[in-house]
Amino acid sequence: MKNKLLIVMILLSVFFICSVKVVAEAQDNTSIEMPENVPLSETSEKAKQIYMQLMHAVYLTYNNDLRTVKVNLSKARQLYDALVELTPDSAFILYKRGHLLREMQDINGAEDDTRRALELNPSHIPATWQLAQILKDRATHSGDAKDFRELFTTLKKVIELDPDHLNAHYMLADLAYRLDEYATAEISYKALTRILPFEAFFHRRLGNIYNNMGRLQEAADAYQRVVKIKSDDLEVLNRLGRLYLNLKQPQAAIDIYQQLVKIKPDDLEALRALGHLYFTTDKLTDAQQSYQQLLGLVPNDIRGNLGLGLVYQELAQQTIEKIDDTTSSDVTGLSTLIQNAETHLERAIMLSKEVINKSENAAQRNNYQELVTDAQFALANVYIIFEKLEKAQQTFAQLLMDDPDHVEAMYGIASVYQTLGEFDMAETYLRKTLTLHPTHKYALNALGYLFAEQGTNLDEAESLINRALKQSPENGAFLDSLGWVYFKQGRFDESVDTLESANQYMPDNVEILMHLGDAYIKNGAPEKARRVWQQAQSIAPDNTEILERLKQ
Repeated sequence: MKNKLLIVMILLSVFFICSVKVVAEAQDNTSIEMPENVPLSETSEKAKQIYMQLMHAVYLTYNNDLRTVKVNLSKARQLYDALVELTPDSAFILYKRGHLLREMQDINGAEDDTRRALELNPSHIPATWQLAQILKDRATHSGDAKDFRELFTTLKKVIELDPDHLNAHYMLADLAYRLDEYATAEISYKALTRILPFEAFFHRRLGNIYNNMGRLQEAADAYQRVVKIKSDDLEVLNRLGRLYLNLKQPQAAIDIYQQLVKIKPDDLEALRALGHLYFTTDKLTDAQQSYQQLLGLVPNDIRGNLGLGLVYQELAQQTIEKIDDTTSSDVTGLSTLIQNAETHLERAIMLSKEVINKSENAAQRNNYQELVTDAQFALANVYIIFEKLEKAQQTFAQLLMDDPDHVEAMYGIASVYQTLGEFDMAETYLRKTLTLHPTHKYALNALGYLFAEQGTNLDEAESLINRALKQSPENGAFLDSLGWVYFKQGRFDESVDTLESANQYMPDNVEILMHLGDAYIKNGAPEKARRVWQQAQSIAPDNTEILERLKQ
């Protein structure tokens, strides 16, 4: 009630000031010493009555306890009409009558009075703002581009007159945002963040604008300001996490998703993202925990099963690389990792195929087919680690039925055939790989080495391996292949030089040491051959090929 009375008093004061001129001009010349004895003229008396009645009408208008608003507004309209007749050149009175007419839903009348007020005083801020409100109502209902253009011009005029006009900035920013006029919206939202720096909504809108305009780093910075103001804004945290992913700032994304999970431990998107981020940054234990937490909430989550399967696959691969003297505990742990990888990858494939078979949405089917392909490729590699080569071959073949141009699957099945000793099939798939990807350095080397092992197509083998070496001139495996081609060609000096280079880059590789010893023998250096074979035996004491060589 105090606020209402304050508003009334302010309005009455303004009305009084505006009426003083009328009253003063109507008064007769009087003695300064005794103003209370000065008689009022007819005009002054009329202004006095209007002013007093206006005070009463304003009070009733703002007194919500009375149910005579319509009557009061009508009464106020009569009083304003009379006052306009007395002061037709008052921009303020015209503006106030326009305001009243707008309250009475007389939009045309309100607009006429507001425009007349602005003709009298073009810099009248309240009237300019009132015209903007009227134009907004009209433009919203009409949808006419002309109305919107005038509205935008009027709002900019308000801001020009009052750079800190909160409502004008907000209306302009909101309208421009909804109409995708982001440059205009950006200016006003920036002004709003200056006027009210701790209002999170304005920073959020700026973030949305920058995101829509492709200015991702600025969007991230704006969303960070939101999070500083409101640390539990889940929507913004999710947007910020995705932005950091797109910006390839994994640690920043991890920090955001960790914050999100602390607030909402069952946020599935955040758990998936954390699992993926930990996996891609080689934090496999953390990735495993995130995916396990996700699957604890939703056991059949496809991406969760795929992600956890990939984690177990990578852990198994790392375990193999670290094992020197294999112990029973190493073997048991490795076996468990491989079996877990197989379980989760097979589940991801099964669940994805269920979605594909049921979905009528082509985009969704394609999306899940990509997941199937990823899971199949990983599963085939798990079978290779587990030395289930026939299963690996079958899985690669199934993948290639769904995706005939999958280069890495093509190369993978070729490698399986080569390991199985099916050299014709290996050659077929290696050539297919090179048809799809002519510069695939591993396929170039593999096909060249295949020919070297068989002692066929040696000139082509040399060319293939040299193409691989152009891409990786210090690759020990590629140099070994080339040295072995020279050996098969009878170019023993070149073979020794090339294999010695390979040994420098990969000093503990048993196959390179065996090849180098063979080249030394052909080059007339049996003692050197024995030394490198002994070195190979110290690395792989049970290798029968080395033992046979040492018996020579």
